[in-house]
Amino acid sequence: MNLKRSFGWLPGAALAVVASLAVSTSPVLAQQTGTVVGVVTDAETMAPLPGAQVSVRGTDLGTITNEEGEFSIPNVPAGEQDVRARFLGYGTVTQTVEVPVDGAVTVEFELREEAIGLEALVVTAAGEEVRRRELGNVVGNITPTEATLSSVATFSDLIQGRSAGVTVSGAGGAVGTGARIRVRGSASVSLSNDPLIIIDGVRADNSSQSSSIGVGGQSFSRFEDINPQDIENIEILKGPAATAMYGTAAAAGAIQITTRRGQAGDAQWSFYTEQGIAEDYHDYPANWNAQDTEGNTGCRIDLQAAGACELDELISFNPIEEADLLRTGHRQRYGLNVRGGSEDFTYFVSGEIQDDEGALPNNDLERVNLRGNFNLAVSENLDLNVRSGYTTSTARLPQNDNNTLGLI
Repeated sequence: MNLKRSFGWLPGAALAVVASLAVSTSPVLAQQTGTVVGVVTDAETMAPLPGAQVSVRGTDLGTITNEEGEFSIPNVPAGEQDVRARFLGYGTVTQTVEVPVDGAVTVEFELREEAIGLEALVVTAAGEEVRRRELGNVVGNITPTEATLSSVATFSDLIQGRSAGVTVSGAGGAVGTGARIRVRGSASVSLSNDPLIIIDGVRADNSSQSSSIGVGGQSFSRFEDINPQDIENIEILKGPAATAMYGTAAAAGAIQITTRRGQAGDAQWSFYTEQGIAEDYHDYPANWNAQDTEGNTGCRIDLQAAGACELDELISFNPIEEADLLRTGHRQRYGLNVRGGSEDFTYFVSGEIQDDEGALPNNDLERVNLRGNFNLAVSENLDLNVRSGYTTSTARLPQNDNNTLGLI
């Protein structure tokens, strides 16, 4: 009997639990909602924007506007809600509304036109701008910063170690010698391995002007004539398509340089200077020679053993130290630039003077760099751009490196 009572009581308890669960969940199933209605228009013309997206943040509720720019979103949870309106070419607007229970709230959106953020653009040889990912060749990009420019003195210093596949090797230790820059390596025996230089869309001389006569293979480099302080951006073309864009001159790659532009606002002045000395701290060993009793040199041990000469004394001399062939060189660099302008006219003007003197005699460098970039907005459809640059460089190189008559 007790067993039967137990079986009879358990189903009743289970039904009671189910009933209590049903009662407790009924308020959730009967959630209170309302409706959000409104219109989306252009903020300037007040014209309706059909096809605009309107959604309730934090939910999957949303709709698009009709031809009159109107919309209606039902079953929106009652209470405070954030409603967002978006339309292509316009800025996104979000408004907070209070949704009534079993009622409707009206909200009006006025969207303003806004420029769409595009991907990085690259200027091709044809003067066209394309998205970087659509370009058929590899592009390395270097954008100098103030911190970067403060630690570099030449163009080769600026790009060294900052782009994959680009190698920079020094051509000598004398003042005025330039570094060799290789974008795709040294792949040609007959053609130049120097990359092509493009400055503001204009081809520049990229010859290294190396020589194996007199100066022992030391070379100048047109890259070093470029003032790093004038550079806004550097693009390095490494792919085979660079040849198709620029011809065989870019078979070893191309380096496209964009110089700095002016900007609207008050004039911003920048002055920089660099000072240094060049001194040889090495101690060169003295040369020793055996001198016989007659004052002749070359009395070697084998000659002494054969009785051909009699050693009198050992003499030493150091032509480098005794003749004072080396000197204390110096490095001086002064630069000044300014940028500014108005909404219709902007400018960037810079100048730099460099005066270097090497530790070896007959080794010095004098260089002057001037640049002026101007932009004039003649009308809404016409802009006048002027990009100008002037460089003069005078250098003397000593007999050095692989020259057998060189000093060192």
